[in-house]
Amino acid sequence: MAMLTGTQVDPRLMKADLSGFTKASEIQAQGMQAFAKGISGGIEKFAKKKKEQKQKDSATDIAFNFAKRNPGLAENLGFDVLNEEGFLDDEIMKQSSKDFVNTVGVDGLSKSIMGLLELDIKAQSTASDKNSQAITNAYDPMGYQQKLQFAQTSPNYETTTEGVYYDPTPGGYNTKKDRRLLTADDPLAKPFTTGKGYGMFFPNSIPTYSGGLNNNQYQYAPEVTGESLTDQVNQKDPANLFAN
Repeated sequence: MAMLTGTQVDPRLMKADLSGFTKASEIQAQGMQAFAKGISGGIEKFAKKKKEQKQKDSATDIAFNFAKRNPGLAENLGFDVLNEEGFLDDEIMKQSSKDFVNTVGVDGLSKSIMGLLELDIKAQSTASDKNSQAITNAYDPMGYQQKLQFAQTSPNYETTTEGVYYDPTPGGYNTKKDRRLLTADDPLAKPFTTGKGYGMFFPNSIPTYSGGLNNNQYQYAPEVTGESLTDQVNQKDPANLFAN
């Protein structure tokens, strides 16, 4: 019996080629990973931006409260606090606070305020020391005794509870006719206004020193409050952030 013969077929050719599907799956997986990474990164960036914005908003509130309670110091930092009429204006201070935070950043705000407050406290302390020294000099007991002795030994001068009198013609016919009470700016009062111990004779001539970096008076428009503000630093709350 005859054998049927035909073309021989390579069995490998009968195997399905699935490489395209495999590559497609890999590409799809990579795409999903990239998409997930992008979503994750976007969420992180959004969360970070939201956190930063929240910090900025909080810093702006602090800056505004500081400017509202310490307008003079705020002006020293470059804040705008007054309107065209020269009155304090909250809206102007809010915008200026926002601009300041955007310029120096959250950390920069804290450093700026604390640095300025430190200088202000030092300035107030220096002024306080000067005032104390001025009073000490004015009421120096030895200086006072020397001036009193001068008045007692000089026929032209007389000290009373009213002050120092000067008589150009003491002991004359018209006694005390030309006698007059001296003022601190009178050249004839110089022996009693210079050196130490002058406070008992001319207390109003004792110098006073203002402390702080800015001692201007600030006030809101009458229809707002009518109250004036003077910058004063509370040692327990330097930025005055917790004032009522």
